[in-house]
Amino acid sequence: MSTQGTLWAKGLPLDEAIHRFTVGEDPQLDLQLLPYDCLGSAAHARMLGSVGLLPAADVQALVAELGQLYQRSLRLELPIAQAQEDGHTALEAALTERLGDAGKRIHLARSRNDQVVLALRLLQRQAMVDLGALLVDLAASLYRFAGQHADQFLPGFTHLRRAMPSSVGQWAVAYVEALIEELDALPAIWQRLDRCPSGSAAGFGVPLAIDRERSAQLLGFSR
Repeated sequence: MSTQGTLWAKGLPLDEAIHRFTVGEDPQLDLQLLPYDCLGSAAHARMLGSVGLLPAADVQALVAELGQLYQRSLRLELPIAQAQEDGHTALEAALTERLGDAGKRIHLARSRNDQVVLALRLLQRQAMVDLGALLVDLAASLYRFAGQHADQFLPGFTHLRRAMPSSVGQWAVAYVEALIEELDALPAIWQRLDRCPSGSAAGFGVPLAIDRERSAQLLGFSR
């Protein structure tokens, strides 16, 4: 099997069964990452343009095309072929198909390593926002339910035996308080995700004068 078209290709033959096993379900799972990869790539292109590493025409073309690919990825209309292995290869292939060499230049000053971590971090940040909203909605619903059933008696159990008189309202409010505690934990997790990995490349940075702070600013990271 040929490795042509993969980002890691070295011109060596590859056993098809091994390739199929190692790729696994990555193409299907990466469909969730594609929108965030588009956002991260657009910010990367704009940063490269701001420091003079990409011509303005390339930046404009890349950002416009990534906007189209972002919309397609949200509708799950941007396929990832098994031979491409992951969404990052598929995205670069789509850009190159449409824009030629300008599409290849999106990989300047970055590694697939920081590209992957960035997409994951953007997805995780959005998941945090969505989770927080769901927790608030659930807590509010339970609080309303508790008020409606404050006078409905319910025995409180301990060790499977009735122990104290209670109410359905008190039972529901206990879950409200538990959900509030979970909400209190989210800011600490957010702080861990609030660091932009762009520019770290494969772990050693890049030998080019990039602007990591600009990348972070464009994507809403505080640092």
